[in-house]
Amino acid sequence: MKKRNKQTGRFEKTGKELVCDYCGKIIYQPIYRLNKNKNHFCSKSCEGKFRVGKLAANFKGGLVEVTCSNIHCENKFLVKPYKVNLNHYCSKKCVNYTHGKGYLGYSREFRNKRAYILYRDYFICQKCNKHQMEIRMTVHHIDYDKENNKENNLIALCDSCNTKVNINRNYWTNFFRKIVLDKRYKEELAERFIQKLEIEI
Repeated sequence: MKKRNKQTGRFEKTGKELVCDYCGKIIYQPIYRLNKNKNHFCSKSCEGKFRVGKLAANFKGGLVEVTCSNIHCENKFLVKPYKVNLNHYCSKKCVNYTHGKGYLGYSREFRNKRAYILYRDYFICQKCNKHQMEIRMTVHHIDYDKENNKENNLIALCDSCNTKVNINRNYWTNFFRKIVLDKRYKEELAERFIQKLEIEI
């Protein structure tokens, strides 16, 4: 921005000469930019480089080294800081690996119980609450062990949710166990109520 000098009648610069915060080059900045910006740069390129990496205002130490969440794998790799509290897997093979049985097929016992579990859960996904009429349903092993086919370890999920719960397994295991325990408690209450009615009659 320029301002007219009343004595000479000429336009004069009203800004200041500063140093680029990234490369150190001397630059001229008008007054309105001095008041508006804390940092000053000679180009967009310098500004972009300044705001990435250790000089960035929101820098939190960069990538963090973590170990693969698969107990049988000891690979270490880097992740972003906000992902530290989640489960981390170095490959798809480690994601599907559970007790060494991730690639096993389903047993006859599981196939026999599948229909009952869907009936018990009213053919509704216990995560997103969609009905079988809306989406394809399946039965999920809560502890991810395909050989553990107890009724309290099985729960109805849609195909979409069954894929999503393969990540952060500890959280989903606890989440679904609470749902199954609540169901069992309600069923026991209903049975006791029916028994009382039969005794009174």
